[in-house]
Amino acid sequence: MKPLVILRPEPGASDTVAAARALGLDAYACPLFRVGPIAWAFDATIPYDAVFVTSANALRHGGEQLGALHGFPLLAVGAATAEAARAAGFTDIVTGESDGAALAELAAALGYHHLLHLAGDPHTQITHPQLIFDVKITYQTIEIEELQYFFRRLEHPCVTLVHSPRAGRRLAALMPLDARANTAIVAISEKAALAVGEGWASTSWPSLPLAAAMLDLALPLCRAG
Repeated sequence: MKPLVILRPEPGASDTVAAARALGLDAYACPLFRVGPIAWAFDATIPYDAVFVTSANALRHGGEQLGALHGFPLLAVGAATAEAARAAGFTDIVTGESDGAALAELAAALGYHHLLHLAGDPHTQITHPQLIFDVKITYQTIEIEELQYFFRRLEHPCVTLVHSPRAGRRLAALMPLDARANTAIVAISEKAALAVGEGWASTSWPSLPLAAAMLDLALPLCRAG
């Protein structure tokens, strides 16, 4: 069986390792980035309709300021972000199962207009003709420089999960074309798959950008080894 290498930052990396090992896979966390908080503030006099969150990290690193937002509905991408919202004290949570664009459509359908978007640096800007987004950066994603463990893992045949276009671009920069043939890529989206470039054993992505769907694609690829 080929090992499964997970590049996403902690704690997501360990969560994915646990889910993969529950499926019988030989999984390892090799984060390319670490996540840390950024000081932030918002104008409490603005009558936002809801809080909008696409990553659980925005809530994990939001700090005590989140307490002032508990009275607002919260729109979350995915179950992990919704769970982080509950852990942060939010109770009125609407969960979207796709991505930020789909969550924006849901927000508009619910009649919301002015949203407080808690995000990271960097982040993907989300727009919608019926919505106003006030973006507040609560965390940053920083490159990890010590990657010996990562290089040892990718020396041998493996399947690698790429959870973002940024991770895809860094993976492509780290791995020259002549070092890619033993690695099968499972990306979270087409954008992430395009970011890794060419020369890999295979490149695939699920129809929906979900961590569980990535594991569904990775499972036969690992067992094929």
